[in-house]
Amino acid sequence: MQPPLDPEPERPRAVAVIGWTWLVLGVLAFLKDVLDLIVWITIRPAISSLFGAATEQTPQARILRPLFAHLGELKAAQALLALLIVFTAIAFLRCRPWGRVGMQIACVLALLYILCFGVLWSMSFVRGMTAAGVPMLASSRIALGAGLSFLALLAAAFVAMLATLASSGFRDAYRKAAG
Repeated sequence: MQPPLDPEPERPRAVAVIGWTWLVLGVLAFLKDVLDLIVWITIRPAISSLFGAATEQTPQARILRPLFAHLGELKAAQALLALLIVFTAIAFLRCRPWGRVGMQIACVLALLYILCFGVLWSMSFVRGMTAAGVPMLASSRIALGAGLSFLALLAAAFVAMLATLASSGFRDAYRKAAG
């Protein structure tokens, strides 16, 4: 007869919500980055000729040259970061002492990523429209506003996670669950 399994520690509901959210996000990000890396390795030989033609027609695309030069390394680093987040989420769900701090760091990194992406995306959106000689129509403004609103909603979710993780009540409940 097998001995009974140790029951999972009683943990606050917020630990389960935040931990599972980050676990799912981390696994999906890891899979996406591995797929991106495979695709990049496959198409890399053709990119130099395609990118050369693109920079001749639009000089603004030259800023992307360093990104494409190191895209494989960037995707590998992103995959490793996603794996680190998966392990941190597992530790957080198991109420390890360092898991809460790791989740706070993940939330701050996500906020920085959203901020940088939002700035870069909105600048390239407006510059792309202007460079192409296309006026900013109402539909373009709506698309830009919808995209930035979505990013603001994501940022608000990560701020709410950070506020929860930093609250004294949550810290106490987490320490109690950790035993």
